[in-house]
Order: sequence, then C-alpha cells, then structure tokens
Amino acid sequence: ILYTGGTFGMVPENPNDLKSNLVPGTLVDLGKYMPALEENGYFAKHGVEIEYLSLGEPKDSSNFTPKDWVIIAKKIEQEYNNYDSFILIQGTDTMAYTASALSFMFTGLAKPIIVTGSQLPISHPRTDAISNLTNSIYIAAHKSFGLRSINEVLICFNDDLLRGNRATKYSTNDLEGFESPNFPGLASLEERITINEKYLVHREEEKFELNPTMDDQVIVVQLFPGYSPKYLEDIINNTDVKGIVFRTFGAGNYSMDKEFLKVMDMAREKEILMLNTTQCYQGSVHYGKYKTNQGMEACGVLNGKDLTLEASITKMMWCLANLSYSESRQMLATSICGEMTN
Repeated sequence: ILYTGGTFGMVPENPNDLKSNLVPGTLVDLGKYMPALEENGYFAKHGVEIEYLSLGEPKDSSNFTPKDWVIIAKKIEQEYNNYDSFILIQGTDTMAYTASALSFMFTGLAKPIIVTGSQLPISHPRTDAISNLTNSIYIAAHKSFGLRSINEVLICFNDDLLRGNRATKYSTNDLEGFESPNFPGLASLEERITINEKYLVHREEEKFELNPTMDDQVIVVQLFPGYSPKYLEDIINNTDVKGIVFRTFGAGNYSMDKEFLKVMDMAREKEILMLNTTQCYQGSVHYGKYKTNQGMEACGVLNGKDLTLEASITKMMWCLANLSYSESRQMLATSICGEMTN
C-alpha cells in the first residue's frame, strides 16, 4: 500500500479532541482506525501480507503534478517483482488523472494497480475510507479470496471497481464520487464480489515495461458560442504548447467560422497535436454525423471519441514525450489500454 495523503488520511490534530483541526495523518495513525489491518487482524488471518510505504510527506492531490505520477510509477516498477499487487491511496481531486497516467506509462501489466481514497477522513464516524480500502485489499489479495486477477490500473470507490482511464470524479460530496460514463464497471463489490470478465482488457503476452516520461506542454480549450479565434492564435504563436485538447459541443461539433478553421490550420502546420473531445458528460465524438464537425476533421483535429478529459490530457502528455508527431497521431486515435471505444 503506497500512501500519498489526501482526505483519506486526515486525522484530528489533537487525538483527544475529535473537533480539533484535521491534519494529514501518518500510516501509524491510519492503522488505529482500521482493526482489520492489525497484525492479528482479519486480513492477516486470511493469509494476506501487507506492507506499507509513505511516498514522502502526505500531500493534497490538488498539488500533484506529472512529476508525482513518475515517482509513483517508478516505485511500482522498483517493487514490481516483490508483490502481487499495489494499492495507491491519494486524494480524490486528481485521482482519475493519476490512474489514467499510470495506465499509459505501463506496458505488459500483469498485476493490479488499485487507486483509492475517500470523501470523508478515516477518522470521521461516517467515513467511507475503511470500506474503500477494504474493497481494494480484496481485489489486490485476489489469491487469498479466490478472485480473478484484474491486471489493469483501477479505481476502487464506493463498491465500484472502474477502469482507471475510464473514470472521472463527478461529485464533491456524494460518497459515490466517481463514475465511468462511457464504459461499464469491471466489478460490483456488493455482499458478493462479481467481476465482469467480458469487460477486462485482454492483452497478448507483452514484456513488462515502464515509460514514465510525460510532456506537460498541453492545454485544454473549452469552446463556447462566441469563442474568439484570436485567443487560440495567441496560444499557438506565443507559447510552447505542443498539444491541444478541444472540448466541443455534442458529437464533436463547433462553428465552421473561417477564421477559426484558419487558426487550426496554423496549428497543424506547426505540428501541434489536436484532439476533439465532447463537453458532454456521456457520449462520444462522431465525425461525419454533423457538418459542423467536418471542419475540425479537415484541419487534422483527431477524433477523441469517448475519452474522458483526464485520459485525453494524460494520453497526450505521454504521446508527446515518447513518440514522434506522426506516431502520436496514430496512437491518440487508437485504444491502447481500453481507454476509448474504437
């Protein structure tokens, strides 16, 4: 279990005053609230061996950068042969970004990497932290509980097990927290754990490798009625941006304004990667369905289909850092680890 911080680990500053300010707790603090983790607790009695590691000082996930994803990925690579699986505890604000990034960094993954956290601190009487971590341990300790190994980067949250690069945080206060708007969950964690095997990634035998380099010269452009192409032109001409994720209307639609299309042509000439994703919570970009998305297609803006925003950004960062422009265009348009529907 790799611990980075987040709401999950917040505990009272004064242990004798539960109303005192919440501060980041240590792994020792967390164990006090979850007897099942004790030396002779429930999991130990079921043959589950757990080791814990803090990745630096506990950190709010809002402060995460791609450098943090690299640190996490390299630690997993370093310990890969020593454990059957890995659980990462972090804050929920950027959890879907972390899960998406890790899914692109690893090739030939043959073990579960489960990302979890909570909406309420583990010290809260109504906390969801204990159930989220318990469910994560069941998936991680699949050998002890007679479950199939799900060899993907996952998000485990509120009785749901989601593909990490298909998940998005949809609520700040609902204990559900995360949803997978365009792809079914991989397991239902009710009284009985049911794994939806037909939705799992079925990889051919690949060598386990880590390619952790990320290029953060990416921006998101949320389009709206009246968006001035001058803003986009300024970005293209006056910054070092290498990739643009467009958030368009409906099935990938936007104005056929000549000035806007002219600016996108400029971006293509500069070999700036461009990806078209929908602003809609659920659904997909569908080129050819409406005339108003033909302009973007003609300007070389790639079809992001049903990618989440988190997967769009992290996949583009990974492509820019590891592939040529032409290779990146091909990779962005193709599902490589179940992140989009081909």
